[in-house]
Amino acid sequence: MKSTSNLRISILQDFRGYRTINILIFEDKGAEGLVNYVYNNGTIEEIIIKTREDELNAKSFMTLPNEFAQFFIQGIIEYQAEKGIKTKDENLIEGKLIATELHLKDMQEFAKKLLEHIIATPPIYQISNPPLTLGK
Repeated sequence: MKSTSNLRISILQDFRGYRTINILIFEDKGAEGLVNYVYNNGTIEEIIIKTREDELNAKSFMTLPNEFAQFFIQGIIEYQAEKGIKTKDENLIEGKLIATELHLKDMQEFAKKLLEHIIATPPIYQISNPPLTLGK
């Protein structure tokens, strides 16, 4: 199976009257250039891209009519959720939530220890009983 660390996907809407969604898949090969993957009659072709002009003329891996694209993309999102696959944003949000939970737990422990210390330590000063009043 191909490593996905260098893969990138581009989803482009074609507004030239065709009303389609074009899905392009690239792999960054560093100095070798980009590889444009194209699905063609049951096989995946690799097209090497070396110039910016080649990249602008890259072929779609898949082209879908707008009417189907929304359902297709929604299906992929649901599939990835079922399989536990998360986007970068979802991982970032989850990481922030975990950090916040840990911080709140630390603050709760700190507040508890501080309160226990205050309760256990006798006061430095005494309040007179009854309180002093001015002018008498």
